[in-house]
Amino acid sequence: MKASQIKFILVSIFYLPIGTQCWAQDQKTTSNEPKTLKVGSTAPHIDAEFCFRKNEVNSLKIEQYNRDTIYVVEFWATWCPPCIAAMPLMEDIQNEFADRGVQLISLSNESREKLDEFLAKEVPGISGKTYLDIAEVYAIACDPDQSVYKEYMAASGNFSIPKIFIIGKDGRVEWIGEHGGLRSTLEEILTGRWDRAGFARKYEVKQDVSLAIRRMSEFRQKHAEDPDVVIAEIDKELAKIGPVDEPLIQILRGFRIQTLVNCGRFDEADRSIREGFTNASGNLEAVGILASILPQLPEIEKIDRKSIVELAVSELENASPTETLSHAMQELNISMESQLKLQEARLYVWAGLVRRAEEAAELARRLAVGTSTESIAEAYFQEVQKIRDNREAGR
Repeated sequence: MKASQIKFILVSIFYLPIGTQCWAQDQKTTSNEPKTLKVGSTAPHIDAEFCFRKNEVNSLKIEQYNRDTIYVVEFWATWCPPCIAAMPLMEDIQNEFADRGVQLISLSNESREKLDEFLAKEVPGISGKTYLDIAEVYAIACDPDQSVYKEYMAASGNFSIPKIFIIGKDGRVEWIGEHGGLRSTLEEILTGRWDRAGFARKYEVKQDVSLAIRRMSEFRQKHAEDPDVVIAEIDKELAKIGPVDEPLIQILRGFRIQTLVNCGRFDEADRSIREGFTNASGNLEAVGILASILPQLPEIEKIDRKSIVELAVSELENASPTETLSHAMQELNISMESQLKLQEARLYVWAGLVRRAEEAAELARRLAVGTSTESIAEAYFQEVQKIRDNREAGR
């Protein structure tokens, strides 16, 4: 991976209880790009090469935002399960708010060929309806040169999708977030109850952490041969940010743990993992992020994987989701209990406890029946069975 690209080891957190996002893959952005887009900033123009709308394919250019329209700009991808799961929700929101001057635009940085292939597929659970039919309701566009991505995602320090930006009637960014908060925020904006300045103050902490993650992702690549330098730089970033109630800080701590393991400092890595769970205790998003790091680590004997996983599972089961997270899971028809069991199954596989992994995956599969993640839970159950068979056969 090039230093100028972002591709986190944590490929997806869609399967975790912490929510509904994927890490963006191979984005050609660099950490020295200034933080130019904040809540309250003037929204950048949109220039997308192709836009699928009402059985037509045209370019999409917005150089001047309509003062009578509130724009919802979503960044997504066809490889991102939560993005796909949210498409019917986006369709519902567009239908609900269309008469109130709201326009949804969904942007992928993939090629037109990729989108053509994807949009022709049927929406699961809705016989005869394709994703192209959803494009009848709101604009689905592609941005293969990543120009719009750079102006919005990179400039605001964001690296996970789906990500949504609301642009108000004054042409400024009102809100940045995910699907769970979209409907309620639109309602507040439309009824004059939205506190943009208050949200901007809260969001600034998340943005600072996100930018630090981006910087450290690149720094680790550039200094991969000098782990001590990497660890020292991560420590500086953590000290600079200070104690914050922001779950994404666990990604920085995860970078540190991964580096400690890679350079053989196993005792320190073990302590850092345990301290991380202690610090995150009770916060499901923070615990979930830290737990997601463990299966990315090597299955080494110098770390007591079994006791660490028992700690992780205990913390996952005892932590509480935020109201925002619970609402998001409900909106997207995702079973919280199923996601927890999927995460536990992955942890058990990492610890070598394959039978327990199989039990957790089986329960996750049953809990996911009728939800938007049913096929994902089924696929992982099949994967665990293959792992079991291979290990029993000594492969």
